[in-house]
Amino acid sequence: MRFTPILIPGTPAGQPEKIDDLLDLIVYAEELGYDGAWITEHHSTVYGRPSPAVILSAAAARTSRLRLGLGVIALPWHYPLDVVEDLATLDVISHGRLDPGFGRGLFPFEYKFFNSPMDESRGRFKESLDFILEAWNTGKAALDGEYWTIPEVELLPQPVQRPMSPWLVALSPSTISMIVARELNGLIGPYLTPLEEVKRTFLDVWRDELDRNGLGPNTLELGHNQHVYVAETDEQAIAEAGEHLLWYTQTLGGLLPSRDDTRETPQYAYYSEWRDEVLTLKGDRLFKDRAVIGSPDTVIEKVRYLRDEGGVTTFLPFMNFGTMPTDLARRSMKLFAEEVIPPLREDAVPSIPAQVASEA
Repeated sequence: MRFTPILIPGTPAGQPEKIDDLLDLIVYAEELGYDGAWITEHHSTVYGRPSPAVILSAAAARTSRLRLGLGVIALPWHYPLDVVEDLATLDVISHGRLDPGFGRGLFPFEYKFFNSPMDESRGRFKESLDFILEAWNTGKAALDGEYWTIPEVELLPQPVQRPMSPWLVALSPSTISMIVARELNGLIGPYLTPLEEVKRTFLDVWRDELDRNGLGPNTLELGHNQHVYVAETDEQAIAEAGEHLLWYTQTLGGLLPSRDDTRETPQYAYYSEWRDEVLTLKGDRLFKDRAVIGSPDTVIEKVRYLRDEGGVTTFLPFMNFGTMPTDLARRSMKLFAEEVIPPLREDAVPSIPAQVASEA
């Protein structure tokens, strides 16, 4: 199992930007021995930041080993050629350490910013993904689609890693089926959800799709993300992280699509149901049932469950969620690296090999 924090600066209105803190945490992740670090893409919101490729370019200059992930770029919002050129440039800058992640986007207001109708998201995503993969893997591509037209273009610069092995987000069986059929990596299942439900509803479907496609259990990377905070005891962990996770859930819940938003986009109906659930979370239902918060032993038990029962090969913990001060995030990251990862590595079953970068 690999361990790759997702770092999201949650800056409330009126507070200074936290991009420097974010970069410091990425460097700290490398110092602690994590396998990678991911950041997200969001626009005009306290939840995440725009321009993730720009931020990761700065991170690439400050690190030498850590894999750097974009989790995820919302393809329906962006011109496909811009996306693949930015990613190829970042792959060169990082000397082949990029882990690209793609999704369809989440918040309704962000679709409006980009004049991209939510009901077109699936078609736009497919057109863009097909173009990006062809350009990256072959060096050139053209697109004559319903949403974009791009004459044949040579991709410059050429990326270091080939073929591209992107991560795709999936919160439905049909999307899981598509990812496995294309033999891509999956970031599967929702966070803030009981682990047993995640396994039954999403991770088991992934395993079934691998079988159906004649693929072994560790053929593709299976990633899952949860909110994580580690302290000496369960009580201390909840006391230190609780208010920051509660801020996060209330903020996220307020941004997710409502039932009105998804009335004409049934493929997003799950998110409105999830929104209703997230906004009610508090107390033990949040801190004990739907997050990985506690002592090292408590956290080890939950992560081991995801690995052994769910088949997760890469665990992506949210480690600076909500309004959490950087010093608390650093303390938790250190405990996780020193007290949680070593026992899980010692009793681990072999995972799939890391992608080998090849010169273009």
